[in-house]
Amino acid sequence: MNRPPDRLSPPPVDEVYPLDLPTVADLRARVLARAQSYVGTKGGDHFFDVAAPCYPTPAARKGKSYCQIALLTWLIEEGITDRVWRDCIGVFGDEPTTKDPQLSDAVIFPYSKGGAHVEHGCLFVRRDGHQLFTIDANTTGGLVRAKERDLRDYAHLKQRPYFVDLSAWFDAAVERMRELEIADTEPPGAA
Repeated sequence: MNRPPDRLSPPPVDEVYPLDLPTVADLRARVLARAQSYVGTKGGDHFFDVAAPCYPTPAARKGKSYCQIALLTWLIEEGITDRVWRDCIGVFGDEPTTKDPQLSDAVIFPYSKGGAHVEHGCLFVRRDGHQLFTIDANTTGGLVRAKERDLRDYAHLKQRPYFVDLSAWFDAAVERMRELEIADTEPPGAA
């Protein structure tokens, strides 16, 4: 037997308070826009203040992973994560790699410098054939720059660039925003 809905029951929250939340694609685009807003500038102390408070002084910041700390700053500023840089550990090492990077994933260029293993990190923008487009910090002059590289230039190297899949970070950010929005829009007494 089909009964009409109980008119005393409140409608579902989504009908009363429709949610207009960003999608993963929206958040990835926002991170790119944030990174692009820094192009031509030096993020300097700001990047460390936001994403690497473990380096509180200029002396402590010397020789540190400025490039990856900048990338982490852009993710923090757009609400994707609240993780901060940890000395000698970083934050991207435990994330899965991918052969099919998406906008705003991380690109890592491993290399040796004076016998030490070093990794340059940057923001993935797109790949067009052999061409890789990124936004990098810690370039010549300490500026943030949009860069284009030919991946064939790295084919002969033992350590080649790889892509870090940040999908879980973006998925979690969308879910957090959804939970916050629902909590902010629920009518009094709803639970």
